[in-house]
Amino acid sequence: MALRQGNFYGLVLASVDSGTFSAFYYNPSGAVVSLGLFAFGK
Repeated sequence: MALRQGNFYGLVLASVDSGTFSAFYYNPSGAVVSLGLFAFGK
């Protein structure tokens, strides 16, 4: 099912290295916004 059909919004977290992760927000219309890099546990 496509994001648009399901009206899905989401947050994707991806590990960059052992102490950092990146976060991305997406919505059904196809917008993807990088929320930045964050340190684990801080």
